[in-house]
Amino acid sequence: MKKNAASKPIGYSPTQEQEYRTITVLRTLFDPDKVVAHLSENDKTPNIDGIIEIINESRIPICKFEVQIKKLPKKYKISPRFNCPTSLFSYAEQSTMNPVLLICVDTEERKAYWIHIGERLLIENARKIERGQKTCLITFPTENCLSELTNGFIETWQ
Repeated sequence: MKKNAASKPIGYSPTQEQEYRTITVLRTLFDPDKVVAHLSENDKTPNIDGIIEIINESRIPICKFEVQIKKLPKKYKISPRFNCPTSLFSYAEQSTMNPVLLICVDTEERKAYWIHIGERLLIENARKIERGQKTCLITFPTENCLSELTNGFIETWQ
C-alpha cells in the first residue's frame, strides 16, 4: 500500500511534556508511607487530574482529596499565584462531596503549592464568578508549600 504523504498521524498535545513533568515532580514530593496518589496524565477528564489519599500506618485511607494539578507559571515563582478557572470553583461547590485542592508545581525548584478550593475561596471570589469572569487569580499561602524537605501538609490535610 502506498503511503499518502499529504496526511500524517496526529501527534501528542503540545502540553503533554509539561503535564508529564509536573505530575512526575509532584509524585516525588509525596511520602509513599503516608500518601497514595492516583493521578492521570494525557486524559480528557474534566475538572480534576486525580485523587490523593492520606493513609495511616496500616495503609488504610483516612482521607481523600480530588486534585487539579497545574505547572506554576514562571512569572509567579516569587509570589506563587495561579489564574484558576472559575469552573473549578463550580466543580468543587456543585459536583463533588470530596474536598478539592488546586496544586501548582514549580518543576525547576521541585516544590508545589496547594490551596483548598472551599467555602472561603468561593466567598472571596463570588462576585467575579457571578460576573462571568473565567479565571480568578489565586495566591497560595506561603505555608502551603510541599517540598522534599517538608511534609507538614499531611497533618494539615488530615
